[in-house]
Amino acid sequence: MVTAGAFESPRQDQQGYTTYGAAMGIKKDAWGVEIYGENLTDTRAQLYVNGFDFVHLVTVNRARTLGLRLAYKL
Repeated sequence: MVTAGAFESPRQDQQGYTTYGAAMGIKKDAWGVEIYGENLTDTRAQLYVNGFDFVHLVTVNRARTLGLRLAYKL
């Protein structure tokens, strides 16, 4: 027999978090180029905690992302 105390509570408080992003680019005629960064401080935030299963599962946000975008307007 399993007692109710053996299970983890499905409801858990999660801490607030802040992420920062930035982008900078230039356009000339129909062409454009942009560099961008998301989650620049590489904050690991808990987006979802699953306490219903026998295994404690946590979903976190995306890690720091840096990129380059090229655009051409038709």
